[in-house]
Amino acid sequence: MNCFISSRVSSTIPLLSSFMQQATLPVDGGSLISPFSQAGQRRLAFWSVIFIAFCIGLLNINRDLYETTEGRYAECAREMLVNMDFSHPTLNNDAHWTKPPLTYWAIAAGIYIADGGEWGVRLYLLFSFIGATVCVYWLADKIWGASAAPICALVYCTSLYPAVSSDIVSTDALLTFWEALVLLFFWIGFSERKAWAYIAMWSALGAAFMTKGPPGLLFFLAIAPTYYIGKRNGKGGPSLFSPIGIICFIVIGLGWYIYEAIQTPGLLHYWLGSEVYERVLTDHFKRNSHWTNIFTVYGTILLFGSMPWALVLLFHFKRIFQKSSRVFRSIFQPGYLHYFLLSMAIITPFIIFCISESRLHLYLLPLFVPISLLVGRGVFDFFEAVTLKRYFIGVLALALLLVCTGKIVVASKKSRKSMKPVAMQVDDVLASLDDKTELYYFGDQIPYSVQYYLGRPIEQIIVNNEDAKSHFTIQSIQQHFIVDLQSHIRPVVLVDRGHLTMLEDLLFGYAPNVEILNFSGRQVPSIPTPVPIDQEVEHSKSDVILIVIH
Repeated sequence: MNCFISSRVSSTIPLLSSFMQQATLPVDGGSLISPFSQAGQRRLAFWSVIFIAFCIGLLNINRDLYETTEGRYAECAREMLVNMDFSHPTLNNDAHWTKPPLTYWAIAAGIYIADGGEWGVRLYLLFSFIGATVCVYWLADKIWGASAAPICALVYCTSLYPAVSSDIVSTDALLTFWEALVLLFFWIGFSERKAWAYIAMWSALGAAFMTKGPPGLLFFLAIAPTYYIGKRNGKGGPSLFSPIGIICFIVIGLGWYIYEAIQTPGLLHYWLGSEVYERVLTDHFKRNSHWTNIFTVYGTILLFGSMPWALVLLFHFKRIFQKSSRVFRSIFQPGYLHYFLLSMAIITPFIIFCISESRLHLYLLPLFVPISLLVGRGVFDFFEAVTLKRYFIGVLALALLLVCTGKIVVASKKSRKSMKPVAMQVDDVLASLDDKTELYYFGDQIPYSVQYYLGRPIEQIIVNNEDAKSHFTIQSIQQHFIVDLQSHIRPVVLVDRGHLTMLEDLLFGYAPNVEILNFSGRQVPSIPTPVPIDQEVEHSKSDVILIVIH
């Protein structure tokens, strides 16, 4: 049996299959017979893409949780499991209404399966990444046929930005999967006149809304005009606004919101005021609000997010430009509406993201579903035109090398955002004490990943003076610690290195035995001499233990 690489691209089989080595049998004096049928080649191409996506998604799945976002999501999901309350998200046992609970449910399921391991926290990311890849594959298949589908799916799962984002714990990866389903089901309903697909689309929109709220509806701004343009040209099939579909959206997407708004007075005002108005139109959350961040945050993602596949389009620029001109002139015609849909799915959300005063890198992740489809089509056209399959294999190898190297470097690098080593050291200290302890954090924001790893609450001593009015004050901490000690509870305080000197007022003239444990790996500032500190005191003899982190 010999192995050969096919010398030309066939328009009837998936392009990816023609790039693979195919086992063939020599018969009749040298003619070749492929052992794979056309359907077999399609299955081979599909499962090859899924295997690649699985391997990429599996990288870093067991990486330490990073502050602040990953620790916050993991801790919120852990508290759901501990409290067995899945309708009221809490963080440090306080109500946490910033996001709907679907992502927390997904994380909690993984935590339960993995018994608390980091890979369980990220298990939903693996399924989301593979699911989005499958949606890109099927949508490309529906639009352009089986030949282009593997290329578009490969562009998505091996592009730098989607692949590197595939192990970051947040709502965005799961949202991307739902948004990809929304586009897929809409196109099936639109092009094949399937009523069930519109119902499925509304259900996916509901799931997207239950994942991140209003941002889950952004693709609908592309779907609605595409549908009405199609209807004007005699396409579109059943009504987009299916009564059953809208009911599914209300139940799946709004049911939890309606229930909680009724149960919790003032919650609707908080959602509309803080989570919509302040997040979109004000700089309240301090998230890259200056207009220049449109270029520094979003511009870099758009420029480099599709690398290295976008480089292929540079070699194909003249033909791409000519084709784009033809498409632009005919974009409202029935045969080109898929280009209108994909373009609008990129442009309309991006305009809203630019207008918003809150800008984060991961916001653009859902946009890489339509971006990958358009880039994948351009890559397919290029290699089909020049029949340079060996260059395709080279670009694919480069993409895998960049993605895998980047993810491995991120996982192996000791990041300041990883608080697991601190959590393990704190756990050792707590285990060495022979009495009950109360864990405090003196700083701006509790390291929730430490809380997750320890599996216990951390009470925050607010540093900000305005917030201190409704919480601990510096003057009340001494009395609070005295009450702990009288109750045979040992105060253990985690403190940021930069905030250590702020404890002067807290400890002055009070603590006879204070031990400082420096976990920061850096020199720490000294507390003034009026505070007696014995560095040789054993844990069991210290009244207060300060653990310096960061």
